Amino acid sequence: MKKYVIPFSIASIFLMGAICFRWPYGYYTLLRLVVFILIGITSVQAWNDNRQWLGYSTALIVVIYNPLIRIHFTRDIWIFVNGVTILGFGVLLAIYKLEEKKNNADQGKKKNH
Repeated sequence: MKKYVIPFSIASIFLMGAICFRWPYGYYTLLRLVVFILIGITSVQAWNDNRQWLGYSTALIVVIYNPLIRIHFTRDIWIFVNGVTILGFGVLLAIYKLEEKKNNADQGKKKNH
């Protein structure tokens, strides 16, 4: 679980900073880089863990925050996108946690039989 919580949390802190404050342009470049790298690594981990749903979801985030091939939005749209991304991280973690509980319960049933 930590391998997903930590990158999502760090990325969320940067995204919240972009929502709450006005920064010099360099911050937004750093934000794209941090989100791109952390969530890119998370996406690869998800694929390696056979969690394709998480891999696809995080790959979409990587595309949106790609610092090399930029998507240009207005500030208001970026604030919305950043907020949706933070909410998305929460939803992904909740789904992951539910899936883990289900898998643990299934393994417990197999051990009892």
